[in-house]
Amino acid sequence: MNKVNINIVKPSATDKGAFSRIFLSLEDDSSYRLEIDNTYFERLYNYTKEATSIAFEFYLFTVIIYNIDKLIPRKKLSLDGWTREIKFEFPVSNLSVWDSNKKKINEMLSFLTGDVWNVDFFEGDSDSFYTPLDLENKNNFIPEKICLFSGGLDSLVGSYKLLKTSKKTLLVSHFDVAMSGPNSDQRKIISQLETKFSISTDFDWVDNRIGAKRGSSKKLETTFRSRSILFIGMASYLAHNLTPNESFHIPENGTISLNIPLSPSRRSSCSTKTTHPHVLSLVNTIFNSLNILTSVKNPYEFHTKGEMLVPYNNDNFFKGLVELSNSCGKGGHKVWWYKFWHKKHSSLVIDTSDSHHCGKCMPCIYRRAAMHKVGWDYEKYYGDNIFDENQWSWKNTRSNKRMKDVKTLLSFLSLKKNQTKIKRELLINGTLPFYKLDDYSNVVVRTIKEIEDWLNSHSNDSNYQELKKRAKL
Repeated sequence: MNKVNINIVKPSATDKGAFSRIFLSLEDDSSYRLEIDNTYFERLYNYTKEATSIAFEFYLFTVIIYNIDKLIPRKKLSLDGWTREIKFEFPVSNLSVWDSNKKKINEMLSFLTGDVWNVDFFEGDSDSFYTPLDLENKNNFIPEKICLFSGGLDSLVGSYKLLKTSKKTLLVSHFDVAMSGPNSDQRKIISQLETKFSISTDFDWVDNRIGAKRGSSKKLETTFRSRSILFIGMASYLAHNLTPNESFHIPENGTISLNIPLSPSRRSSCSTKTTHPHVLSLVNTIFNSLNILTSVKNPYEFHTKGEMLVPYNNDNFFKGLVELSNSCGKGGHKVWWYKFWHKKHSSLVIDTSDSHHCGKCMPCIYRRAAMHKVGWDYEKYYGDNIFDENQWSWKNTRSNKRMKDVKTLLSFLSLKKNQTKIKRELLINGTLPFYKLDDYSNVVVRTIKEIEDWLNSHSNDSNYQELKKRAKL
């Protein structure tokens, strides 16, 4: 059992603009420790002007969850190389309310991250976590809708739809302070949105940065399974105060939300469930019981990624925004992308200026298939092109993992699973309501069709026959 100690040092009344210093450490090995960096909380506070509500407590709870998830490395401190047992105690102002939700909270966290969570609550002082600045800096933008905005394609679609339908929208982003480099994808898109919509009138953007302060003594976990609950914590805190009794949006195509396992090894806890319908359902149950005045909604739970793009396939402004978005799951490994490696180590003249996606992870594959559906799939945006025989086989040894995701997908396609088998896989992978099962399985069926259409559209490319054979097209 990994028991986490939480030490909270609240700011003094004279320490203006300061958030509590929060230290995490493992009880049995204090060399695993970190300090949470939440110095940008003022950006959220300027909208709400409060830090005492139960919505604030839930936000603080998700900040701690996110950092505990980072504190404990899976390989070293789990029972099986993956599943960790995690225990900690969290101070709350209304113990009976939180205690009545303990079972649901532990269930939600365990399902979300693939671990075994055991959270206890105790009566604590919820005041004075934040000392406001003397200078009044209130943000007067009152949104009609709040939408999570990651800089990815799906969140872009959801945000753009709200703006196009004249909904005053607050876009909520998170950027981990421990990561190198700026949140450039988000900023580039926001900059372009300002050319069409009026910021502070049509929309506003809040970018909260939370993570571990540099200097923790151990290498941190990097799976980020809990990032979505931190996103939800931020948005619910704002929505509770700004749009009470209205849902906020977490736009994600149904296929990614369901994340059907492409192989038996990816089933159950090994499958990412950041926006899985069961997670969102549990969150809404918890909100209702805690009396947090909002709910989370995924407006695209029954859409494929391609179907999300179809309404805007003749919108050139939106197309330009799409090119600025980023869907890649391996964006930090450019040095090993075919184009970048060969540009540096060979005599080949290769233009990498537009290549911001790896082209071989599952998010990239779903993105390319979706872009093909509306005629926007251009190879230049990807560091590896799976349709090029040379790029496919480059360093393609048995120990090499470059095309692992693609090969797993092709193997899944070759099984030709019908809707009944897909339903079974979805149920194995997580709890789903039976009355929605046909709709969920249909999304997967349509996504498979999108991918197969995309693959077949490259029948003249040098690596098509290899892909066709593996997928049994």
